[in-house]
Amino acid sequence: MSTSAPASEPVSTPGPLDYPVPPSLAGSTTTGTLPAFDSLPLYYTRYHPPPTVPTRATVVYLHGFVDHMGPYARMLTLFAARGVEAIAFDQRGFGKTAAAGKGGFKKNYTDTEWALQFRDARSVIEEQSRWVGEKYGEGKIKLFVMGHSMGGGITAALFTRSPDSPEGKHLAGVTSLVTGGAVLWSPWITLTVPPPSLLVSLLKLVLRVWPSVKYDAGLNVKEITRDPEEQRRLDEDEYADPWTRVKSIAGPLEGGPKIVTDGYRYFMANEVPLLALHGEEDKITSPEGSKKLVQLLKEGGAKDVEWKGYPKALHSLMLDIDGIPKDSINYAIDWILARA
Repeated sequence: MSTSAPASEPVSTPGPLDYPVPPSLAGSTTTGTLPAFDSLPLYYTRYHPPPTVPTRATVVYLHGFVDHMGPYARMLTLFAARGVEAIAFDQRGFGKTAAAGKGGFKKNYTDTEWALQFRDARSVIEEQSRWVGEKYGEGKIKLFVMGHSMGGGITAALFTRSPDSPEGKHLAGVTSLVTGGAVLWSPWITLTVPPPSLLVSLLKLVLRVWPSVKYDAGLNVKEITRDPEEQRRLDEDEYADPWTRVKSIAGPLEGGPKIVTDGYRYFMANEVPLLALHGEEDKITSPEGSKKLVQLLKEGGAKDVEWKGYPKALHSLMLDIDGIPKDSINYAIDWILARA
C-alpha cells in the first residue's frame, strides 16, 4: 500500500531548479490590475506555487528602467515552483500600465518619477501583504521586496529615506510590512559611468521649464546580457523604447548615490536582511555601488547583509549565460527560504 501524500497536498520544497520548470512543479498565474494611490490601474501577474509545494514566502518584484515585468516571467515561475508566491507589476510609465493609460503607450511611456514610484510600490506591497494574509493567515507568510536595476534602486531607497523627507512621509509604516528582507539585482545606486554632477543639477533646472523633455537612453542589449537569443528578444520588445522622459531618471541619478553617502543610515534603523547580487562586468549599474552599500551596512553593525558578485556577468544575471541564471536565481530563492 502506498503511503505517499495525495498530489493535492503539499509535500516538500524542491531544491535548485532550471528552465524549463518540470510539469509536476508548474504552478499557475493570475493577472489583473490593482489601484495605485491615485487609482491608476497597475497591471500585475501573480505566480502561485503548485499544490504539491508548500508556500513559504512571498515576493514583490520591481522591474528596471526601459523595462517591464514580461522578461522576468520565467524567473518568477522558478520562485513559485520552489514555494515562493510572487507578484510582479508594470510600473507607472512602463509596459501594460503605460499602454492601457489614456493616450496609449507612447504618451505615457516613462511618464513617472521617483516619488510616484515609491508610492506605487507601497500600494503593491500593502495589497500583497493583505492578499497573502487572507490566503494563508495573518503573519504566516513573510514578505520580501526584490528589484532589478531601477527596481533594485527603488527597493534600496524604500528603506533609506529620512522619515522627515516627502518620500519618507509617504512610506511611513510600509517597511514594517516587509517582514522577510530585500533582494537587490544589479541595483541602480550608482552608474558604471556616472554623469557629471553639474549635468544632474542642470537637468533639474531644465525640468522646471520643460517637464516633458525626452532623451535617447541609448539602449544597448549587448550590455544587458551575453545571450544572443535574449538580445534578440530585447531588441524586438514592443515595450522597450530608448526615447525616455528625463524626469524618469532624475530621481535615481540624484538619489541613488545618496543611498551610499547618507541614506544607508536609515536602512540600519529598519534592520532589514539584505542580499545584493551583481554582475562584476556590469556596464550599466556599478557593482561597486551595491558592494559599497553592503560594506557600509556591515561597518554600521548590520548582521544579515550580503553582496554576491558574478565574474564576467553583465547587467541582467537572470538573462545571462554560462549557468548564471540558474545559479543566481536559486541563490536568491535559497536566501529567501532560509529567512522565511
